[in-house]
Amino acid sequence: MRQYKALISLVCLGFGLAVIGQSVFIPFEPVPAKVTESNLTALPRSSDRPPRYRSSFTYEYIYRDRQYTSKQYAYFGRNRGEAVCRYNVGDTLTAYVNQHQPSFAVINRHPSVFAYALAILGSLMLVHTLLDYVPALANQRWFQKIYARLGALIGITVFFGGLAYFGYYLVLATHC
Repeated sequence: MRQYKALISLVCLGFGLAVIGQSVFIPFEPVPAKVTESNLTALPRSSDRPPRYRSSFTYEYIYRDRQYTSKQYAYFGRNRGEAVCRYNVGDTLTAYVNQHQPSFAVINRHPSVFAYALAILGSLMLVHTLLDYVPALANQRWFQKIYARLGALIGITVFFGGLAYFGYYLVLATHC
């Protein structure tokens, strides 16, 4: 069981840090962009269920004398609903273009809270897993308290993090 806990913690930590690291270390260049599509489309559903929406967001930008089109609002995450709520067709905004891959641009170049939450969760789980490998401390009362509290902190992080993400998605999916 320990190896699965270690694997899950490393995957969470690695993915979170990869997204955060790439957003920090990739050189982005700001360029003007223009919104060409920004709308919410109601999806058909039965009348007893709340409505669901599909958001479409597209913008164009010119980088080094070449025109590009992008649908990517945030560096990582499904945030088109947020973009649709903020921008209308024809609005001018700043796009951040990846200098090494000009076809990739974003409006919000900061990684989502989800990436930070994964990195924190992965870190907590990794520390908890590493504590499993210290048998000399296993019988110490203070160690058992720390181990139990760290486990509770991981559980609370998963619960409230999931609840917050669900709430955020629910609000963005249904309101502008």
